[in-house]
Order: sequence, then C-alpha cells, then structure tokens
Amino acid sequence: MSRHSPLLTTTTFPYRLKPLCCLTAPSLLLALAIPLASADTMTQAVLFALEDHPTIQASIDERKGIKARVRDARGGYYPRLDFDGNYGRERSSNPSTRALEANAGHHNVYLDRQESRLSLTQLLFDGGRVSNRVDTRQAQLELADVRLEATKEGIILQAIEAYFDVLRRDEIVKTSQSHLRYQQDLVDKIKRKSAQGVARKIDARQVEGRLALARSEYDRTVGDLTDAQSSYERVIGRPPSGLEEATAIDQSLVPRDNATALRMAMVDSPIINSIQAEIDVAKNEYEETRANYWPTFELELSGTENYDLDGVPGRNHDAQARLNVRYNLYNGGSDRAKVLAALENMNRQKDLLLDSKRKLTEDIRLARTAYEVALKREASLREYAISAKEVREGYEAQYGIGQRSLLNLLDVEAEQYRAHIAHINAQYASYYAPYRILNSTGTLYEYFIRNEETQVAVSEPAVDNNNTQTTESIDLSDNTLSEEGFNSDKEESSN
Repeated sequence: MSRHSPLLTTTTFPYRLKPLCCLTAPSLLLALAIPLASADTMTQAVLFALEDHPTIQASIDERKGIKARVRDARGGYYPRLDFDGNYGRERSSNPSTRALEANAGHHNVYLDRQESRLSLTQLLFDGGRVSNRVDTRQAQLELADVRLEATKEGIILQAIEAYFDVLRRDEIVKTSQSHLRYQQDLVDKIKRKSAQGVARKIDARQVEGRLALARSEYDRTVGDLTDAQSSYERVIGRPPSGLEEATAIDQSLVPRDNATALRMAMVDSPIINSIQAEIDVAKNEYEETRANYWPTFELELSGTENYDLDGVPGRNHDAQARLNVRYNLYNGGSDRAKVLAALENMNRQKDLLLDSKRKLTEDIRLARTAYEVALKREASLREYAISAKEVREGYEAQYGIGQRSLLNLLDVEAEQYRAHIAHINAQYASYYAPYRILNSTGTLYEYFIRNEETQVAVSEPAVDNNNTQTTESIDLSDNTLSEEGFNSDKEESSN
C-alpha cells in the first residue's frame, strides 16, 4: 500500500499528530484547524468527529439543561421572598358601613382599596424532600456525563470504521482497476492474434465477455467507494482528503485476555457506569417520595400595608413572625403508591445492571474472538493471494507455449482477483477488531485523547508470540500480463 491513498490524496502530510494531552493549548487549536487539503490521520479524523458531531453536541446540550435543573433544586435551600399587591375600586356593605352615621340609610360604601404584602419564608424541615431532590438532579448530571462519554466512545468507533472503510474501498477500486487493465490487455492481445489468424474469434468473444464483467465490477467498486466517502463525511463532518494508510494499533494497549478486558470494563465501561448512575438516580427518587410521610416546617416573616379595606377608610398595617406547619394526614394512598413505584424502579435498574454485565461479558468475548479470527484469516488469505498470483503468472507462461487454455488463464486471473479482494477485507478486519475491544472496555476515548504515550503505530504489523505484526502487501498495480511483483511496504493491523 502506498503511504497515501492515490484516489484521495491532494497533498502529503509531513508530520504525525501528537496525542492531545501532549499539545499545548495553541498547538491543539492549530492541530484542530489543519485544513483538509493535507493528509488526514485517523487521530485527526477522530478529533474532527468529536468536535462537530451533532449527537455529541446534543448530549452536551442535555447536560447543560440538567446542570441548570441542579441549580433549580438547590434553590429550595434558600429563603423565598414574595411580594403581593393589588389596587381597585371596592363596594362594601357590612355591619361596619351600616353603623356609620354618615351613611344612615345607605348600605353601600365605595372606596379605592389598596393592599400590599411582603413575606420572607425559610424552609426548616420537609422530611428530606429538597435534599433528595438535589441529590437526584446531581445523580442525573453524573448520568449525563456518563452518557456523553458513551456517545463519544460510539462516535469514535464509527469514525474509525468510516476511516478504514474509505481506505479499504479505495484499495479494492485500485485492485479492480488493475484487474480491468489486465482484461483489456488480454483482449488486445487476443484480437491481434485473431487478426493474424493465430487465435480463434470465439476466444476474442470470450475475453470480451470477461472484460465486460471486469468493467461492471470496477463500476460497482467505484460506487462502493463513493458510498464509503459519504458515510465518512456524515460521521466526521467533512469529506475525506488524502487519508494516511491504515496502521496497526499498539498491541500493548489492547487487553491481553478476556479477564483483563472485563476488569477494565467494570471500571471504565460507559454502559456499566450508566446503569450505576441510573441506580443512584432511582435511590434518590425513592428517598424523595418518602418525604411525603413527614410534615413541613417553615418560618415566615411578613408585613402588610393596606388602605380603605371593606368600606372602612384609613390605613391598616401589621407585621408577623410565625412558624407554619403543614402535615398531610390522608392522600388517598397516593404517597404510598409513589414510594412503591420508586422502589420498583430502583430494583429494575439493579436487574438491568446484572443484564448489562452479562451483555458486556459477551461483547468482550465476541470482540476478542473476532480479533483472533481476523488475524488468522488475514495470514491465511495473504498466503492464498500470493499463491493465486504466482499461479496466474505460471499459467501465463504456460499459455504462451500452449500448455494452458485461454479459459484456464481467465479463470486463474478471476481467482487471483477474488483472492486479493478477500485479503484486503481480512486485512482491514484485523485493523478494526482491536478497536472493538477498546470500545467494549470503555477505553477507546482514552486511547485517542488522554493517554500521553499513545500514538498511531507505524511499525509493521503481524502477530507472533511477542505480540508483533508484519504484513506483506500484494501489489497489483502493474497492468501487464507479465510479472506483477509483491512488496512488503504495507503494514497490517492486528485485528
């Protein structure tokens, strides 16, 4: 594989992006502002996705809203200051108005009534309703943080998949293009031989049919590449530009076995932490509903300033300091029902936690199995592709001396093409698989953003007992019917 994908490269990228935590604030801003005209590394693609993805922005907005609700709940700890006032025309007829000599014989008095009241109320005790409401909102805020982390983990995995898919499709297009050139050369040679009377016309028709099939296959692969580029733009937020070649992850950062991965997941997995946060929310909601069993005590200081009330002219003024007690004695069983509902919700979250642990264990095992299988398949299919290429070259030589038929040559070329496509798919599966493991353990975000020692590996991959990788890239760029050699400039990721 070339250093940059030819179908995607516009300019070269002369340096590699440092881990985020190793960058100063100005250099970080510069790194994020690198124009897409330069080659994009996978780290850059991930950073772009985290910066612009609408799903992440929606999670951030949700967190801001919950944070405001925390402040709203804490308002219950503070005094409440209220002012009430009114003004209007009042008609009064009562014993006081009728007793006035000036109104003898008149039952109605008309006055401009004015009222104002200022009160200061401080909650003293409410059975823990306010404190548990604050704890509930705080637990919801922590839940929003965990969900945001889970969203980032998911977006990173999508970005990695989209990045690899564009490169994989690009390689397939180049392989299909080489296959098409080979078929075209074969058609040209057979036609020349047919014109010279050396080859039969039916042979020319046969290779023309294979050429049409190769052209159709090429058009399909180009369409698949276009689809992959569209998916990349949807996830990353901008079109791919000069993507750097795929490389293997540093295997020392991948958990060495399922037990290690599971221990990491129990601490770092957003799925587990999310359910734990849900349990905390449910516990506080349960305690909040139990506050209905208790009375509420409030201290109230108030004063009034009123004029011309109830038909009696003059000023009325009073000031009060009192303790208010409110205690519900019967509410139709609603309070108990709320407590039971909150209790069952808490039990439900605990059951979901157990289920999530089982699913997480399964996910880790599946990811580990996919990792190991991908490595084995890549090695086998690499040998298959090399063998198929050597067989085709041998058939070419034998066809030239009449020991192989044209059909033999066409069939072995088709097999060689299929073998190379299968190897490309297996190779990128081996690149992608270890990231699934990191995602299952909840450490994928840390791998890209927080780990100071993590960099995208550029050493040659392949797996041996020392956890090293080497990959041999199969070069099909030559469109001739003769030697199409192999080189080993491409690295292969471990799963």
